[in-house]
Amino acid sequence: MIGLLFLLMKEKKTTGHVQVTVSGGGRYHTTSIPVSSPEQVIDLMNRVNYARSLCI
Repeated sequence: MIGLLFLLMKEKKTTGHVQVTVSGGGRYHTTSIPVSSPEQVIDLMNRVNYARSLCI
């Protein structure tokens, strides 16, 4: 019975990479940054947007 309970439990897990691309002045660079939580994705996007705001 307990074994069936564990089958019903599902763990949500975020793994992967966020690809960041920079281009300008005829140059192009891309990198892939590993992330392991939704919070890391949000933090990374905030940092990228901050860097973009400095370039405008």
